[in-house]
Amino acid sequence: MTKSIIKRVAIVIIGIAIVFVGRGFFYYSGFYSPPPSEMPSYERIVFPAAPSTEFSDVYEEGEGTILIDLAHDNAFDKDELNVLILRLISRGLTIDFFGVEDDLKKKLRLADALAVILPVANYSEEEVKLVRGFVDKGGKLLLIADPTRPGEVSSLSAEFGLVFESGYLYNIRENEINYRNIFVTEFKENEITKDVEKMALYTAGSISSADGGIAFVDHNTFSSMIETRRKLSPIAQAEESKVLAIHDLTFMTEPHNGILDNNQFISNIADWLAESERIFLLSDFPHSISDDLAIAYTDPSLLDMATRLKVLLSDMGKDAEISQHEAPLTLSKDTIFLGLFKEIEAVKSYLERANISITTEEKEKEEPEKLLITIEIGGMGEVYKEGTSLIYLSGEVSKRLLLILADTEDMLKETIDLLERGEFRQWLVTDQLAICRTERE
Repeated sequence: MTKSIIKRVAIVIIGIAIVFVGRGFFYYSGFYSPPPSEMPSYERIVFPAAPSTEFSDVYEEGEGTILIDLAHDNAFDKDELNVLILRLISRGLTIDFFGVEDDLKKKLRLADALAVILPVANYSEEEVKLVRGFVDKGGKLLLIADPTRPGEVSSLSAEFGLVFESGYLYNIRENEINYRNIFVTEFKENEITKDVEKMALYTAGSISSADGGIAFVDHNTFSSMIETRRKLSPIAQAEESKVLAIHDLTFMTEPHNGILDNNQFISNIADWLAESERIFLLSDFPHSISDDLAIAYTDPSLLDMATRLKVLLSDMGKDAEISQHEAPLTLSKDTIFLGLFKEIEAVKSYLERANISITTEEKEKEEPEKLLITIEIGGMGEVYKEGTSLIYLSGEVSKRLLLILADTEDMLKETIDLLERGEFRQWLVTDQLAICRTERE
């Protein structure tokens, strides 16, 4: 390469460099120096305070059993019921659960209230019938659903005229941080809404009922699925206030229970469940009599059977004291009376109240131990034949009397066998009376 060519290339390169450097000075007036700045302080960010309120639980102690359904693939965790269960336990109530392996009929015999929460599996016709009978006998029924979780609570609630409607309630104008966290501000006065002025519910739905509900949202709260201008209610009652339906679960979980009057409402639910109106019938034995009771008899020969019955009741969680009584029998507590028909003078007044007449007389002079026995029951006529026993439960709520009478000691023993196995129920003729027959020829 000649010197002249090298010189020309160098001149071109120098020219290009001059052009680029010149343009930089023409369009750029110096080096960039950013203005002073500081990191953002998160302490300046203010979140709206949750309208929580101080709460002190005031209650009276009671007794009873609350049965909680776990047998229908229920879509909740036990931990979500901690607040409610603690309130129930503090009131002296026993918490019992029933699962798929349990017999609902047997479980309901000892329960004062039943809680059905978010069942995913349908209640069968037989189960609905059992719960209907439970409520008819004064049992309380708590129904809870949540629009954000699967559930078939309406398979049971429809029996009582309650329909948990599809969709969720929302309020754009006034809410608890989120538009689906709605306020309930209007209440009918009753034991459930006592001292409750404002509640916050989370992903709640409405309930359709015959009485229209007991708690209502305002006119700015709507349903995502139902176009209506009627008052929407997420809380309702039925069956003369024995059934309570709530279309939201989250409000009773921590920390949401501390918002507004939510805690007061939860305590009202606990009080409602604790005030048992359950009527226990003979078929509910041994739960139809209290845990602290007496076993009475008149004939000393029956002491062994009274002791056997005491052991049976002890295995069922009941403490019984045994005593021999002279006629007439007086009650100081719930009492079971064991006796033969020939000893009915001790309890004759109680039988007369039940329209039951038992008479005995000697069958033959040569056989004074043989008696001619007549049992007449109002509306049924004579019901006696050899090898018969009678089990009768008085209708009183307090100081109940359970009579176990038979024509012979052997039949009395068989009757205790029937009570132990629960087979006495096949001999029920009324809710309070069973007439049992010997299976021997």
